[in-house]
Amino acid sequence: TREPDGSWALKFSGCSYVSLPQQIWPVQSSFTLEMEVKPEEVGRRQTLVFTGATSASLYIADGCVHAHFFLRNRFVSESGRAASVNVKGPPVAAGRWQKIRLVCDQKTAFIEVDGRRGEKVPVSGDLFYPLYTAIGGGMSDKAFFRGKIRNFEVRD
Repeated sequence: TREPDGSWALKFSGCSYVSLPQQIWPVQSSFTLEMEVKPEEVGRRQTLVFTGATSASLYIADGCVHAHFFLRNRFVSESGRAASVNVKGPPVAAGRWQKIRLVCDQKTAFIEVDGRRGEKVPVSGDLFYPLYTAIGGGMSDKAFFRGKIRNFEVRD
């Protein structure tokens, strides 16, 4: 969709998503994932980026931005559950554009929303290989994103 300032954005509603190449989210090197989002709501869980059920995701839940990574080198822990890292970022608001940054250097990870940084979380080792990359959707049709996304970028 065309925005009032002349820029372009992807609009997501219902069960829409964008499928991208498999490994745009690095698993063995540092990376920064950045995007601008304008969610219609922020109370329910909504997928921003998803790379498979046993890989990584970036999502909105309970008014905040979250990231979740499975760790390949520690995939099965002592309890028999998959080893993973959860990162909670600052709050995000409905109805306005906000810049989200997920930064991971393979030692720590954090999320920023409009320059406000969430807590740094330790990351031990490389991430599990992505199965695919989807923006705006994921495993569950209940978690599809509703709103707009623009200026998506992944860099090291």
